[in-house]
Amino acid sequence: MQQVQTRSVKGAESRSGKSVFERQTVSLLPAPKIEEVLYRYQPLHVETYGPQVPELEQLGRVGYLNHVRAAMPQDTAGGYSSALACHRAVQDAFSGLFPFKRMNS
Repeated sequence: MQQVQTRSVKGAESRSGKSVFERQTVSLLPAPKIEEVLYRYQPLHVETYGPQVPELEQLGRVGYLNHVRAAMPQDTAGGYSSALACHRAVQDAFSGLFPFKRMNS
């Protein structure tokens, strides 16, 4: 069922003196559905040229969290955790420890 309405709408006048929206067509049809995958997650792989960084869940068991300030309640409200800060610091510390291998050597 297709419904199309044509109506006159008062609008701003153009240089010729006629209304810009003199004839406006409004379609009441539903928007067509798009059947496709809009987003597909692909895990990010970053080459750090260093040792393997422990996973976020393993930091407490390995003992890294013993040397990090505990998160305050107001910090955790935004999703922050001590493990998150420690994981980033360990990533930075382990990055670049092994020499870079050149491809054209």
